[in-house]
Amino acid sequence: MQVFLESIGELGHRIEVHIPRQKITEQVEKEFARVSKHASLPGFRKGQVPKKVLWERYAGSLRADIVEKMIDETLPQAIKQKDLNVVGGIVLEKVEDQDDQDLRYVLTVEVRPPVALTPFSVMQIAQPVVEISDKDIHDAIDAVRQEQAKWHDVTNRTVVAMGDRVKMLWTDLSAESVAIGDADELTVHLTPALPVELTNALVGQAVNAVVNVRFSMPRSPNEIHAKVEILAIQEKAALSDQELLDHFSGRFENWDALLNEVRRSLQESADKMVREEQEEAVFDALLAHNTLNLPPRLLEREKAEMKREVKDLQELEALAKKRLMLGFLVSAIVEKYALKLDHDAISRDARAFGQYMQTQGQSDKKKFSEKEHKTLIARMEHAALLKSVVDAVLKEATLLSEPVAYADFMKAMHAKRAEDSVQETMDVDHAHEHVHDEHCNHAHHDHD
Repeated sequence: MQVFLESIGELGHRIEVHIPRQKITEQVEKEFARVSKHASLPGFRKGQVPKKVLWERYAGSLRADIVEKMIDETLPQAIKQKDLNVVGGIVLEKVEDQDDQDLRYVLTVEVRPPVALTPFSVMQIAQPVVEISDKDIHDAIDAVRQEQAKWHDVTNRTVVAMGDRVKMLWTDLSAESVAIGDADELTVHLTPALPVELTNALVGQAVNAVVNVRFSMPRSPNEIHAKVEILAIQEKAALSDQELLDHFSGRFENWDALLNEVRRSLQESADKMVREEQEEAVFDALLAHNTLNLPPRLLEREKAEMKREVKDLQELEALAKKRLMLGFLVSAIVEKYALKLDHDAISRDARAFGQYMQTQGQSDKKKFSEKEHKTLIARMEHAALLKSVVDAVLKEATLLSEPVAYADFMKAMHAKRAEDSVQETMDVDHAHEHVHDEHCNHAHHDHD
């Protein structure tokens, strides 16, 4: 086999492959001999069809199959022989197959762009130092008190207030009601989500009061008319210190132990968000400090895959470029720092997670299927790979430490996440999928 290489621009190559005619002839004759033993045609016994007749009938299709098979077998060998790092966009341009000549075929490919990583030391990454105060701890505890608060009958007042839970006898008087005149016992929690006419009619009323209410539900043209008799008024009472300790079923010996656990939990939550912010900052910095020429066909394929997610053409172009650039940059970092994954440990963690999900009743199956297990491993490997890349960058980047109050930091983070669009949240995760495939031993080839 002879392989000839011609560059087409920076990232394109034209490959011409010559396969000796004799090799094709031998394969065709071998396949013809096999077919002849079992071939049958009308008017002939099985295996007794004259070779001339069979040759006229099958030679053309046999040769076409052999040529196609030979191309499939030699194409990867040709790419390997020329040491090309193909990333996709393989197009078979021409096939020449003549009985008296060598088989010749031509293909064009795109290769991975060269990446000269900018030193990470020039990148400035914020590193918030989140300070947790005693007030933050007590606010968190108060939130648990309110969350676990129990309803009880009101004893310190006699009328309904906003936020109360009202037990009532409800008689529907609406003309459209099929149960007009029937009384039902209901319990209603008075919140701002209810129609204001209903809450205004109930707030300030005492037990045993009877009131008529008229209101309409959102997006409903029908007015609701009912007679309401108030049976009881309930409010929530926050848990006392001892009730709070009892709520945790003896996990904490005393109040100080609970405070320490709350502080640890808040710190863990803050550290997780700091890490997420730094990961986003690392990828933004990589994009800002590095430029790459992208393979045109690969870019078009990426855009085609994203069309359902992004409708705006300019935004589609920018996001597709961002995905590919991040993928190539991450791949370059993995290679430069020889980052490795502990596949055995990840597999063990995946199986342990599957077993945990079973014990928690998250699956009604006896065990995860092999497909589910492989999918979980792929996601865990992907996450571990990105973590290693971020760690490598942060180790050399300039970290800008700045103290920030826990409450202010969490408020800013929640506000930022509320504003994030679906497209923004998907960028990083989807950008490196082919990098994961390449470095986690999942082969990926494109042959158009």
